[in-house]
Amino acid sequence: IYYSLLASEIAAEVLATVEKTFATGQPQRIEYTVPVPAGIAHYEARVEPADEEVVVIVRDVSARKEQER
Repeated sequence: IYYSLLASEIAAEVLATVEKTFATGQPQRIEYTVPVPAGIAHYEARVEPADEEVVVIVRDVSARKEQER
């Protein structure tokens, strides 16, 4: 499972977002950071409802975050 690969704090946030998607039936979005050997990576996770499941799409937004600085 995806969230088993994340730090516990981030995994809890992702899981809460998935639960909110199930509860509301509405798409949700969160951003989080992960330490990597080159520094900090920034990610955006979009959680979309899909019948009785959800689809989680994660993308690296580090370049965008760097440009925003």
